[in-house]
Amino acid sequence: MWCYDFFDALHFTQHLMNSRHLVHLFAVFLTAISAAHSCANPAQISSNGTGQVLIFPYYAANGRAVSLMSIANTTAQGKAFRLNFREARRGVIVAHLNVYLGSRDVWTGAVFPDAPTGGAKLVSGDTSCTAPRIPATGLLFSASGYQTDGVRGTERTREGYVEIIELATIPLFSAANANPLSLDITHLTSGLTKRRAPPCRLVVDANYTARADSVNSPSGGLSGTLSVIVVDQGLVAATPTTAIDNFWSNDSNASAARIPSLAEIVDLTSGGNRSAQISTSLVNNFVDRASYTTRSETPTPQFSPTTLLLRFDRSIDAISALLFASSSMTEYAQTSDGVATSVAVVTQPTKPYELAINTPSASGSIWNAAQSTACDYMRDPYETSTDREALEPIEFGVFIGIEPRQLHALCFAASPLIFSGTSSLSSANNSFQAVTDTSMLNSLIGFGVPIVQDGGYAPVSVGREGGWGSWLWAQDVSPDATQPRLRALTPREAFRLDTSKASPTLESVRIQLIGLPVIGFTISQFRVGLPPQPVTANYSIATPLSSRTTAIVRP
Repeated sequence: MWCYDFFDALHFTQHLMNSRHLVHLFAVFLTAISAAHSCANPAQISSNGTGQVLIFPYYAANGRAVSLMSIANTTAQGKAFRLNFREARRGVIVAHLNVYLGSRDVWTGAVFPDAPTGGAKLVSGDTSCTAPRIPATGLLFSASGYQTDGVRGTERTREGYVEIIELATIPLFSAANANPLSLDITHLTSGLTKRRAPPCRLVVDANYTARADSVNSPSGGLSGTLSVIVVDQGLVAATPTTAIDNFWSNDSNASAARIPSLAEIVDLTSGGNRSAQISTSLVNNFVDRASYTTRSETPTPQFSPTTLLLRFDRSIDAISALLFASSSMTEYAQTSDGVATSVAVVTQPTKPYELAINTPSASGSIWNAAQSTACDYMRDPYETSTDREALEPIEFGVFIGIEPRQLHALCFAASPLIFSGTSSLSSANNSFQAVTDTSMLNSLIGFGVPIVQDGGYAPVSVGREGGWGSWLWAQDVSPDATQPRLRALTPREAFRLDTSKASPTLESVRIQLIGLPVIGFTISQFRVGLPPQPVTANYSIATPLSSRTTAIVRP
């Protein structure tokens, strides 16, 4: 049996799309090809919040902050998945384990600070099977993965982000499929009384390969949530979850239809699917490589959001394409008396896969081990803050990270940005200094972001304390050059499905995605009563960043 590549099918159907009578066959044809030959569909962001991959953009266990998480199997069959915790600076894995869920099962856990080690640990009272098993005292996060860096303390494990990657589907036990693994991970026995089975009967060997007697390829259906809680602050913030469908390619599915040992690395490069489907806006611009500037053709039409099917040389690029944002926007609330405060978290989930140690990489990010930073440089200005009265916006640069060149950059895999009315701006280098977020996340790597309120007047008038800010991720500057250059992701092949015409057409295009692979959210907290008066109530809300992706059409 042989299998069409998805883009081979597109080449074939491109001719059919030119026929008005055969346009309606496009979706039917691709579906039939995929079903008949078990071909992988393009990876895409899930429309219903479930998928083969889940990404939680931030966890915190600093000070009194803890993070509660739950992962649900929404399907009728069992599931096995890898759980990776990555610290915030370089995205190094500080803890990982395999989790096994029965039919429609849920696993819950929490990340707490660990006082004896100064780091973080995973605690769970769940009876679902895990390998390794989580000790009653908690699974300690390890700092061993970044001991060659300049910042190497265990406190670095106390904030970061989380990857959940499905490993296999576990068929239900039946007379026709006597799979003991399914019985081992099932909580309830059969019978009229539905008695609870002993917690996790899974037997594992020294390599944690488990009893994978009969498992099938990953099929999706995982969902989950992670909430950051600071009890004494009255803060509860549910972070948005990014769910990815069709992460595994056909070839990778075949190899993934088993339970890998913990010694085997399972991460966002494991899926093998080099195709992605995204919705984006197209602009007829191109790069003048001689001057490293963006030049517009005439005219420069803006297309409405359109569907692009992309193929890359590497599967990690396909995942990056799904997360690519040219700009992001968020609302904030901040008052000088501390009644309202906001913190935004900007995470680049694929950044760890692109870094080169002290040398340029394909993405432009360089890991500076001594400083423990990897900076994506951007051209000033790249941030705009506007107050709620729609007065004149103020544009400014911002530096996120500790970097001697003092250029504007995002330097961490997960960066907390603390909206602040204080004068944290340094006029000498137009960058921002590290600040301690004592009121909310207690982040150790937070950086102050100035805000524009009430038209820039001080003191700010009561009722005019809020606003919104936006970041432009589309430009950066090389550390060793003075000219700006585009930060872009270029697919090997791209197809555009144009539905704006009376007869939809499928056309091949040459494009570049402009921006950075970014996800994130903003937490705002509101207090009733402030010292010396007692705090009578606290309220909080978390909202995802609003992002926009732009693709430049190349001639």
